[in-house]
Amino acid sequence: MRGRVKNVGGATMTDRAQQAREHRERLRAAIENMEKTEVCLDIFDRAIDQAAQPVWSKDRPTVAGWYWWRADHSDTDIEMCQVSEDCSHAQFIAGEWELGRVGGGEWAGPLPLPREA
Repeated sequence: MRGRVKNVGGATMTDRAQQAREHRERLRAAIENMEKTEVCLDIFDRAIDQAAQPVWSKDRPTVAGWYWWRADHSDTDIEMCQVSEDCSHAQFIAGEWELGRVGGGEWAGPLPLPREA
C-alpha cells in the first residue's frame, strides 16, 4: 500500500488535499477582504460624521462643492462659497476668487446636499 494513493469517491487523496489547500486559501483571502472592508467602512463612517459636522481646516478644498470659509479663527467673519469643479476658484457673495489668492483662512466642507423628504 506504501507509495500508492487511495482513490476516494473518484478523487485521489492528493487531489482532495490540493482542493482543501485551495479552499483554505480562498477562505484566507475572504477574511482579508472582510478586514479591508471593515477598514473602509470605518473610514466611510468617519467621512459621513465629518460631512454632517464639518471640521475647520487650513487645507484648501480639493473637491468641488459648497464650503464654509472663515478668516483665521474668526467667529464673526464666516462666509459660504461654492468651489468650482476644477477647484481653481471659489464663488463668494462678494465675487469670485482664485483659490490661490484667498489669503489664509480656514475651510469646512464640502457640505452635503440635503436629502429628499
